[in-house]
Formats: sequence, C-alpha cells, structure tokens
Amino acid sequence: MLLLYAMQAEADPFIEVLGLERRESCWHPFRVYSGRDYEGHELTVMTSGIDEFYSVDNVATQNAAVMAAMGIKTYQPHVVINAGTAGGFKACGAKIGEVFIGNNFVYHDRRIPIPGFSSFGIGGFQFSPPAEFCSEFRKAVITTGNSLDITANERRVLMELAKGYVVVKEMEATAIAEMCFQARVPLIAIKAITDLVDGERCSQDEFMQNLQLASHSLQGAVACALRHISNGLVRQITQARNHWLVDVILALFAEK
Repeated sequence: MLLLYAMQAEADPFIEVLGLERRESCWHPFRVYSGRDYEGHELTVMTSGIDEFYSVDNVATQNAAVMAAMGIKTYQPHVVINAGTAGGFKACGAKIGEVFIGNNFVYHDRRIPIPGFSSFGIGGFQFSPPAEFCSEFRKAVITTGNSLDITANERRVLMELAKGYVVVKEMEATAIAEMCFQARVPLIAIKAITDLVDGERCSQDEFMQNLQLASHSLQGAVACALRHISNGLVRQITQARNHWLVDVILALFAEK
C-alpha cells in the first residue's frame, strides 16, 4: 500500500511510531520511506518533500498529482491512502482535531466557464468505503484548492454546500483522487481538522497552532484504516464520477 502526505509534519508521527526507513526517492524532491505496518504488511510512505529555494513543504495540487502518479507507477499499490490536515466548518459541527474520511472529491477553484469544461473543472470523483470502514469517523465531501484562503464567492459556495453536506477544505486530495481514478486504484482519504473555515479566527494562525495536534490525530486514524485494509474491506471501495454533486456546485457558483 502507498501512503501520501503533503507535509512532513503530518507524516512524522506515523513514520516514527513504525520506525520506517528513508529510501531512495523515485522522483526528486519527494521523500520515500518504507517498512511494515502494525499487522506486518509492507507499505511505502511518500511526502512531497521540501522546496529547495523557499525551504517549505511542496504543498498543493501540482506536487500532489505528480507524487500520486509517480508513486502508483513505481510501487503498484493495491490501495492509496492520502492522510493530511484540512479546514472544517462549524456549520457541519466540525471540531479541531476531528478526523473525517473522504467519499467525494471536488475542486472549488478550478473554474472553466466553457460548455463541458465547467463540469470537468469541478471534478466530482467518488471513492465510497463500506459503512463499517472506520465507522467512528464521519464521511465528508473533500473540496480542494491551491490556496489556504478562499475568495468571497468560494466561501459563499462552500458555506451553502455545508448546509446539505459534511464538507472539509484542503489543498491536495482531489488531485490525488483524480490520479487514482485514472489508474483505477482505490483511495482512502483521511483528514484531521486544523482550522474552522467559518470560524472567527484567521485560518493560517489557527492552522499553525493546531498542526501538531491534528497530525497526532491522523496517526490514530491511519492505524484504524490499516486495520480495516488488513481485514479486506478495501476491496469494497467503489469508484465513480458524481455528476449530481458537480451540478449542485456549478449551480451554487452560478447564483449571484
């Protein structure tokens, strides 16, 4: 199996508890670690690495998509797990440190107002785990964009979406879902909440304050996912394109 993390701080607790060893990377600057999980199964962990010029994590969709594509091609996993942090919504009852499992994946900032391309831009990838898969965590629509903050219109659309769906916002998962869908590899996306999009505090300040807490929440959630994978539930994950959800989001963006 293949685990993908955008930020080193998100991956380190898991790498340390399992004693995974650093390996030669399949693509610079991604970092690769390997070893065995709690049940003794082989696994590979990839992180997006550090930008050579700015010395920060290579976050956002471009590096996430390349990392997923290269990881799938190189390691041929039977399942991909994307573990990371995200923003939640008070309107959905989200709490700092709470963990969600993604079941639908959309882009909120890939707007292409040309017939056909508009739906393509939203994405609408669906990976539905069985009901008993990590049932202690709520399932959510994961919406992805290349910015930590959002425009006023994006905020309006996501707030409206959060009235009918459980929604979390982040910067990588839909790009990974797109690569997994193309490769027909099951995906499990696990997101721990660092900040509240509709809260009173500045997202970047709340994110930095809660990153360590959320990263440790991820460790336990990934362990849960690995136990379910070892029980064979990964074979029950279904893949589809959710055109209905895409239409809902396009309609929300069309509103004034």
